[in-house]
Amino acid sequence: MGIPGENAINIMSSNEYLTRVNLMDAANPNTDTPINLGKHVMVVGGGNTAMDSCRTAKRLVLR
Repeated sequence: MGIPGENAINIMSSNEYLTRVNLMDAANPNTDTPINLGKHVMVVGGGNTAMDSCRTAKRLVLR
């Protein structure tokens, strides 16, 4: 997309995020590839994949 910082640490595409959470159990901190959970998440886009990412992030925060 050409946004400065889009390749920084903890920045990922929605497809990568959803794959890691749903198939690789990345929400579990004891796995090989955990994700950092936080209260603030930014999703750029408004399609189905973006909405899935928003709902997944919200679900993980409420755990």
